[in-house]
Amino acid sequence: MKSEYKTIAVVAVAIVLVAALVLTITAEDDADFELQSSSSAGMLSALDAALANEEHIVVTLWDPHWAFAAYDTDDYHLVYLEDPELVFGEAESIETIANKEWAEDAANADAATILGNFNWTVDEINDVMNRIQEEDDDVAGAQSWVNDNSDTVANWTAGLTGTGDIEIGYVLWDCAIASSNVMKIVLEDAGWSVELTDLEAGPMYTGLATGSIDVITTAWVPATHAAYIEQYGDDLETLGVNLEEGAALGLVVPNYTAEALDLTSIADLQGKGDYFNNVITGIDSGAGIMAMAEEAIKTYELA
Repeated sequence: MKSEYKTIAVVAVAIVLVAALVLTITAEDDADFELQSSSSAGMLSALDAALANEEHIVVTLWDPHWAFAAYDTDDYHLVYLEDPELVFGEAESIETIANKEWAEDAANADAATILGNFNWTVDEINDVMNRIQEEDDDVAGAQSWVNDNSDTVANWTAGLTGTGDIEIGYVLWDCAIASSNVMKIVLEDAGWSVELTDLEAGPMYTGLATGSIDVITTAWVPATHAAYIEQYGDDLETLGVNLEEGAALGLVVPNYTAEALDLTSIADLQGKGDYFNNVITGIDSGAGIMAMAEEAIKTYELA
């Protein structure tokens, strides 16, 4: 009898252990997402591989970015998941800002007018960035776009010409490289001599305020560059908005993923982690968008 009880007890314990194991595995399967850090290049490589095989993937991405143009094909394109809680913030605008003294100097009035007229859509700047990517050359990609968009450029220049030197500062972001090189070509075609100087954001704004930099074409407002504009605002002059509320960050999926899994919002990812190997593919761990993505995982209960 004792032997039978012992056997029953062993079997019962085994059943409990198996059940616990099953629950653990199930919990792990249902654990939805963790954020996987990489580099921008690593994230894009993973995205490229997923698209080539029509696999599901969710990545951290932002506009403007050349990927939206490069991956806009007959077979697929990229879509943002809606962020009703605004974890990634609202879309920002990009402004062209000049040193105040430079902008108020009558000798620079025509150049300032052209820079103030400069505006385009997110599709246009993404096109420039994609051309730069394909050409593997900043100048060649920008020149190609200028050549193919002469009517748009003519609206900016409005027949104005001039002479003199202009120093454009920019950070090494794809969007800044694109807009700075395009405007260098536009202004030089109109008669000015333009020098491009790449800097970190802090030194760039310091240079803009002190006059060693005349103009920048990639001031993200109202949030990203708010601290610099608040610090140096008295010495700066906004010439115009070149991208109206087109600068955005968020989680992006291929359109075929959104359609197959019925995804519209980030919240729709709940319970669907196994389709993505439980991973949101990110970029460098220290990037601001990564902190936002971690917050999105908590806010939308994806972990």
